Formats: sequence, structure tokens, C-alpha cells
Amino acid sequence: MIETSRFGVPAEWAFTTGELVPVLYKIVIRYYDHLLKWYKGEYRTYEKDGKKIFDPKMEYQPILLIGPPGCGKSMTVFSIAEQVSKTLSKIYDMKIKLDVIDLRISQLDPTDIKGLPMRPEKVRISIDEITRRFREIKRRLKGEEKPVPSEVEEEIVKWALPEFLPRKGLGILFLDEINLGAPSVLAACYQLILDRKVGKYELPPGWIVIAAMNPPEQAEIASPLPPPLINRFRTIYVIPERA
Repeated sequence: MIETSRFGVPAEWAFTTGELVPVLYKIVIRYYDHLLKWYKGEYRTYEKDGKKIFDPKMEYQPILLIGPPGCGKSMTVFSIAEQVSKTLSKIYDMKIKLDVIDLRISQLDPTDIKGLPMRPEKVRISIDEITRRFREIKRRLKGEEKPVPSEVEEEIVKWALPEFLPRKGLGILFLDEINLGAPSVLAACYQLILDRKVGKYELPPGWIVIAAMNPPEQAEIASPLPPPLINRFRTIYVIPERA
């Protein structure tokens, strides 16, 4: 099992492209085998709000691939998706396909992940008893006698989510060039990686996150990844194959 670490990972967590494929394959196939067994009622569940759920955050830790340009990071991710699809299809005797959504973080704005704000809508919101009584006390102190209503009308801004974020199916959300993203974009990515959600959007359990980047010294405009973000990853160095 690959351990979580910062950039100073032990040498054993560095692999050539050829060595990386079976390592990554085992991690990914394990997650989807557990997920599909859970669908069939053959795998453990976690209790949440009285319901039995499959918790992706307990089953999979996002992976960060670090390697020089052209070492095969992107190619490996697409190859793993194809291999895992074939294996699962044979095991479960049905057609199973893992898609790959390739996002170049360097080309994204924060709204590309979080979405765009829509026109505010007026909605009626119920006021809980404690808040209502608190407001009543404030009004009495001001000499106001008008009672506090049990509902108020407020304007709520909703967000239009980007079309490319997955809503169903199985697949890998590939965040490429992650250290070339603006700090505001990385903040949105952090939510997606840490909580598997951004705003009202939640990454379906059938999807996992793999990120990739060139070493900081080989990317002139790279931004250092915040330690909390780095610590969420299983970090793997990718070493180019020798000619």
C-alpha cells in the first residue's frame, strides 16, 4: 500500500512508467470491486443518519502523480481505465466502462469548477424557535411590539454547475497540471479532493480523483501546492523509462 507523504517521499514510492501501471491498477481495481460488491449487498457499509452507505473517502485516497513532461502520466491514467473496465466486465459478466474526464487545471477559472451564479430567487425560509425568540427579545429591547414571523422571505443565489463534472456512471476525474492552477482554482479543487463536493455538487461514488503535475523545478509558472492539499494525496513519483 502506498503511504501518504509530502514531496520528500521514500525512494520505494517512485516508479518507472512500466512499474507504475500494476501499482495504480491494483489501487483502482480494489476500489471499484468494493463499490460493485456494495451495489450487490456483498460489501461492508457505514452508518450515516440511520442509513447504510458506501463511503468513498474511507475506501480511496486521491493519487498525485509527479513526473517530468513526456514520462507517460496521462497515458497511464487512460490505460488503467481501459484495463480496469475489461477486468470488471469479465468478473461481473456485464459491460462496465470507466470514463476519463481530463481537466487541464492551468486552463480553468474558479467558476469552471464551482459554476456560475444565477439570478437570485426569492424563497420563504422557516425560522427556528431559538432564533425567533432571540429576535423577539431584541425587538422588545428596542421597544417594538410587532411579533417575529415564523417565516421570512429572502433572496437565495443558486449556482449553475459546469457540464463536464460527472453526474453518473464510473470513471476517473483526472486533474492534470494541478500545480499550474491559480490559487482560487486550487481552492475549488481542494474542496473537490477533500470533501468530494463543491457547493451543491457532489462527486458520485463511481468516480475517483487522480491528479498529475510536473516537478516544481520543471514548471516555471507553477504554484506550490498548499500542504493541506498535498497531505490529501497518495504521492507517487514517475520516473521516465530508460532508452
